[in-house]
Amino acid sequence: MKFWFIVLLLGSALGCASTEGLPRGYVISQHNQEAALKYLRPVLLSRGGAGRIYYSTACKTKDGESLPFPRVEVRQPSKETTGVVAVREIFENDKHVMVSEDRSGMIRVTIGQPASALLQTRIHSLTLKPHERYNAPLAISAIENTTEVEVAERKLGFDHPNIVFGGGIALPEKGCGCRIFLPR
Repeated sequence: MKFWFIVLLLGSALGCASTEGLPRGYVISQHNQEAALKYLRPVLLSRGGAGRIYYSTACKTKDGESLPFPRVEVRQPSKETTGVVAVREIFENDKHVMVSEDRSGMIRVTIGQPASALLQTRIHSLTLKPHERYNAPLAISAIENTTEVEVAERKLGFDHPNIVFGGGIALPEKGCGCRIFLPR
């Protein structure tokens, strides 16, 4: 079974109002995500609102839900704790969760053992076409299709997913372009 690495930016997590008619895997995934975010949101908002969750998961559930959020054991932190200490309290009953804080102060929650080696891949340079510059899914696709990332995926045993993009595309004004140079 292949696994994919997920980085969930907490500020973008939204819940569903109704689960009627949704696939069971989606409902379970949303429930697991909301259970974790219920306690994380207030702690992170008190620190400026940023944090990251890393986890590995099966590519799809039996009913087709892509990249489901794993089940975690959570509890409310005590009122006197804040920051990384409070986040550690939230997950203290789950042996599969590790909480850390990086030099910038970003709190990172790692569930299980995600394969983060792919994220360490250095890309020498990346030239984004105008439509890639203004559309996140297209920019991500450009990054995934760099020689460096493709070599790293093969070396790590990852499959490159087939992705169908559906939706509107923002078009830039004429003459716009972007060239990004990344440090070696």
